[in-house]
Amino acid sequence: MSAALALAFFRRTDPLLPWLIRLFGDLPLESRRRGRAAEDDAVAALGSSLEPLDILLERAPLRLSDTFIPGYFKHAAVYLGETAAAAADGSVLEARREGVRLSPLPSAHQLDALAVLRDDTLPPERRATLLSEAEGEVGKSYDFLFDGSDRQRQFCSKLVAQLFRHLPLREQAAGRSFVVPDDIAHLALADSAPLRVTMLFLDGTAVPARLLRRRLGDLLGASS
Repeated sequence: MSAALALAFFRRTDPLLPWLIRLFGDLPLESRRRGRAAEDDAVAALGSSLEPLDILLERAPLRLSDTFIPGYFKHAAVYLGETAAAAADGSVLEARREGVRLSPLPSAHQLDALAVLRDDTLPPERRATLLSEAEGEVGKSYDFLFDGSDRQRQFCSKLVAQLFRHLPLREQAAGRSFVVPDDIAHLALADSAPLRVTMLFLDGTAVPARLLRRRLGDLLGASS
């Protein structure tokens, strides 16, 4: 059974799925392995290269809940930069099982891979609006049922998709009604791509700029 079909099946077990994810969702399947996205000093320099509203796509050492998420990347988040709210709690907006929150930038030992995507077409006034909307998402509950129509609860990629609703995001696979992180990554691969991949950390190194799109495409193709 595919991950997408398995999730569709478990969604029918309401209200068991929320409790299952709460109990087991963060249990690691490889509990003693560190991530291998890059050396700590490489990711430590990440903050100086990021811009507000950069999209972060992450793959961490396997967790139980990740087995239900189709594709290579398993988590999506948005970098907000030095906003007033971020100054106190962190600069990354994300939806975890605790809800929508602000978190610090991820460290290398937490990840196997990290991709940074950027929308270069946003005018300054639109950026300001999106940053304000992003801060307004903080505190919302987690959407344990992965319901794309529920605007009051969020999961990671739905949060990104709703903030960047001007992008042509659509479900890449039949049989599911929600966006996954790989759907977002695919937007950086088209000839007239609305997103640009600016950084990719993989297997302990930063991928050279000239190879970013090709390497990202290889990752997505291998996981399809």
